[in-house]
Amino acid sequence: MKGYKSGSKNIVNSSSGSSLSRSGTGVPSNFAITFSTLLVVCMLFLFSTYYFHLRISTHPLQEGNMQKGGFVFNRLHGFNVSKNDTIADVIIEPISWVQIEEKARKDIEFYLNKLKGINHVDAELPVQLESTIPSTAIESEPPPLHELDCPHAELVTFWKKTTKADLQYKSPYNDFGPAKKYVTFEPDVGGWNNIRMQMELVLVFAYATGRTLVLPPDQPMYLLNAGKGPQKSHSFADFFPFQLIRQRFPVISMEEFLRREAITGHLALHPHGVHLNSSGPPPSAGPLYPPGNRTVFQGSERTERLLLWDYLRNVSACPQWKNLKDFLVIPPRPGLNTSLLGPAEAAEYQRRVDVAAAGRRARYNNDFWQRQQYIHFVSKPSLDLRLLEHFYTFLHFQDRHMDLFFKRFVRDYVHYTDTILCKAARIVHSMLREGRGSYVAFHIRRSVRP
Repeated sequence: MKGYKSGSKNIVNSSSGSSLSRSGTGVPSNFAITFSTLLVVCMLFLFSTYYFHLRISTHPLQEGNMQKGGFVFNRLHGFNVSKNDTIADVIIEPISWVQIEEKARKDIEFYLNKLKGINHVDAELPVQLESTIPSTAIESEPPPLHELDCPHAELVTFWKKTTKADLQYKSPYNDFGPAKKYVTFEPDVGGWNNIRMQMELVLVFAYATGRTLVLPPDQPMYLLNAGKGPQKSHSFADFFPFQLIRQRFPVISMEEFLRREAITGHLALHPHGVHLNSSGPPPSAGPLYPPGNRTVFQGSERTERLLLWDYLRNVSACPQWKNLKDFLVIPPRPGLNTSLLGPAEAAEYQRRVDVAAAGRRARYNNDFWQRQQYIHFVSKPSLDLRLLEHFYTFLHFQDRHMDLFFKRFVRDYVHYTDTILCKAARIVHSMLREGRGSYVAFHIRRSVRP
């Protein structure tokens, strides 16, 4: 039985014997208690941010620290953290405002020095790699450093001027396999950071193996799909300066790829494709043309995207490397089996592979994969086909100089467009000014299940 008494505004639940008073003299409502609690929490949070100066940064996976699923931390000035500490081992020490003000100028200098290089990847190329460069080309001078034309550009400029050796670098895999080799891929189905990581990985794979990168058509991206019709769709060129990237290795659109290879009858059902709509390739197969013999697919329409992906999955060799379970080893050059080298050299190569593995299976870019003219990366979580990793953890270059070269390439070329970076420069400058030379950034994940 439930009753409502209008005079005192009591709601009575007879089954529990409890009541909730809404009168001015009664017990505070649940809303008032919740609001007061939130207010206290907010005040405590503001108090802690004023009196605690916490600066922790994740340390990139490096040799000796490659623990699967774990993070390690750098020792940053003003805060003692061992690189082997876990987050539970960290002790937060209070730092007064006087100390913060004294270090403000040093903080900005430290911040700018961090932008001068990333992960110490500026080692010179060895002679044996430079020997692959044509003697006539090595005389050309590298282009000037790309500069942002906006205020406070120095706060977000982390790339460096390309060296002559890097400018003329040629992958040893360029001339191995078909003369024209391509990589196509389906963008990741997750949020922007996942999409970006996968694109970077495929981009480096294409450059390292001497392939042309084919960009997918414009399409909606998770949480970046506001607007109607074409306004909901984006290309990677909206975010990255492909006019600069194309100066280093070939990148083409999906429309151009289909016009070059599909309409001309060069593509056929591939035995190592992912055949989701059939039991497998027929005993004999001729040219397989795209649906409707088209070269233009509207990425904004889900049906059209699926038609295109299904076609590419059927006509390409599709690696089924599993996310966080496999990683790809790229030998120093085609056909080289490092295990057959001298005992000491072979042991060192194997040691580095074991460190990079961190419990994952090593897959190799062997002759089979290098001879494939068309490689397509499927993005389908239900098949456990999703390359949700950074390129520097999934791709293991056995030649350390190749490894450093491609890290420099991503640093110097695969950054955001000028428009995005100039907007970021204004924000960073405002936060530095507001924080008297430094600021604390929190990355808060919501609605993420453990």
